[in-house]
Amino acid sequence: MVRHSFIFVALLCAVACTSEPAPPPPPPAPTTVTSVAAVPPTGGIAVTAEQLAQADPCALMNQDSLAKFGRVSMNIGIAFTECEMTVVMARHDQATVQVAFRFAPPAGAKPISRNGITFHGDEDTNWCRRYIVVSEQSTIFVAASRAPVRGPACEFADAVVDGMVPQLARGELKPAEVSPDSLARHDACHVIEFTEIRRVLGRDPVKLTPAYNRQTCTIDTGGPADPSLLVTFVRGHRPEVDEKTDRAITIDGREAVTDTWAGSGSGANRHVPSCSAELAYRPLDRPMGTKTVERLRVSVYREAPEDTNCQPATDLTAAALRKLGGK
Repeated sequence: MVRHSFIFVALLCAVACTSEPAPPPPPPAPTTVTSVAAVPPTGGIAVTAEQLAQADPCALMNQDSLAKFGRVSMNIGIAFTECEMTVVMARHDQATVQVAFRFAPPAGAKPISRNGITFHGDEDTNWCRRYIVVSEQSTIFVAASRAPVRGPACEFADAVVDGMVPQLARGELKPAEVSPDSLARHDACHVIEFTEIRRVLGRDPVKLTPAYNRQTCTIDTGGPADPSLLVTFVRGHRPEVDEKTDRAITIDGREAVTDTWAGSGSGANRHVPSCSAELAYRPLDRPMGTKTVERLRVSVYREAPEDTNCQPATDLTAAALRKLGGK
């Protein structure tokens, strides 16, 4: 009986002692941080947050609203959620008005009543800003400036707001025409697998800070001394080597450019060195001016010589291309 028990225990040991150790538990999911409006939604408008997320910002801009000031032209913005108009006036004076979609207005914006609605606004020596709050995380942002002659810019911002109020009151927003394979349809916070971030940087993401519509995302792996990423989808011209710190490279067969920054400041004001890798992802379906392609950019921020950040930036850009399907 003792002999049989010994054999049984030995068999158990043989199985248990040769089995693979249990894999470590997966890291906790990173926290997502977004801003929330501290003011109530703008009254008198009927559009929804869901409509705004799909909307074309240029369709909210009426060139006739600025025609009384001078010659007006329109251009798409760098971000997919931005559009701008330029007004050329006498003596080469010029005003620029931008419409963009954001999460929330900044704290301190003051209420302004105009044409039956109450929105919020603020201004400084360079810019006049207006905020039409659709929901606690959806805001139409209108900003105006003048150059080279600095002067009051709020008349331009208010004219654009006046021009868009009727369609906002009707609940009408034209959807943006976005191709199925456009970067505008992807989430910058999740375009790189977290396992790839751990492999390249040796740390797991702990905090995600997306911009509106998640076409820009900051990915932190810890505190200020730990590496972080900035992933950005924008519209523009093909990346070029135009600075001394730029270098032409190839990522998965695509022409790309890296650029480095040495960092600045110290202590609480320290901005750590970085390197960015950027490439043209696909042609724009409707190019305008110098904006002809969609650009994918991955920046690595780390307290290290700036050029040593370029390999991680390149590796993570390649990882993003793989996640996107290599298109």
